[in-house]
Amino acid sequence: MGAISGYLGKVDGVHTVARWRISSSVDLKAVVASNTKKGTITLGGVQDWEGSYEAFGGAPQKLPNDAFTFKGSLDGAVNVSGPVRCSSVEIVIDIENGEPIRHTVNFSANGVLTISESSAVTDATVPSPPSSLGCKLEHSLLAATETYVEQADVRTITIRISANQASYSGSSSSGYMQRVAGPINVEVTWSKYIANGTEFLVKNSVYILKVYVTATSFWHFKWMRIGSISDIDTDMEGATIIGGTTVSGMCGFADVPPTPTPTEGFIKKPDATTYWP
Repeated sequence: MGAISGYLGKVDGVHTVARWRISSSVDLKAVVASNTKKGTITLGGVQDWEGSYEAFGGAPQKLPNDAFTFKGSLDGAVNVSGPVRCSSVEIVIDIENGEPIRHTVNFSANGVLTISESSAVTDATVPSPPSSLGCKLEHSLLAATETYVEQADVRTITIRISANQASYSGSSSSGYMQRVAGPINVEVTWSKYIANGTEFLVKNSVYILKVYVTATSFWHFKWMRIGSISDIDTDMEGATIIGGTTVSGMCGFADVPPTPTPTEGFIKKPDATTYWP
């Protein structure tokens, strides 16, 4: 029997997929007792599996805590499938190299894995992968009136959204691990070139961020707290351009000046619909 390549692969219900993968495992249990004659008996255990898919675009169709049936096709007909829950997504915007915007959706088992399931899987959408060129990042201070300023000379932007999910296995889970939804977190990281140190946002301070995935649509994070500024590398010998990297974390509630007033923030997707709360 011959081998096949992945060029006919697909993911059911997801368009413009570049690759997918899964891994499965069993928590085997070893038994050594007085009557095993110095040997080991290996018993079956709880099964678990996880995987991911990578696709083009800045707005993943699945987001953390979404429960869905993953069906990854090897060739459009023979599939690997099972119920899963999305655990995290990562969106990468590489403006410096003009790369297409990519995202990775990671998921974990929420039930039984079936290998060699047979049914047709297609992707009939017209491909339109977006470029990172023209994307940008804007910020506004934590204030009653929002005023957005574009970050100059941004090279790359990475958005990571994750959910801290609990896993369990019981008498009704058919010997497979399952997951329940949990609290979400967001990290936005960007690298940029600098002319002086004043371009960096202030560590520990809270800002509103807009991360553009097209010329007009953006992820809207209200709010994010600046956690670190790193990789300021000054290379005299190589005379390379100086840059730096900023990391920010989700701050879903903040005291808005001037009072200050405790206020609930939000996360909005590029189609302007609310993802959180």
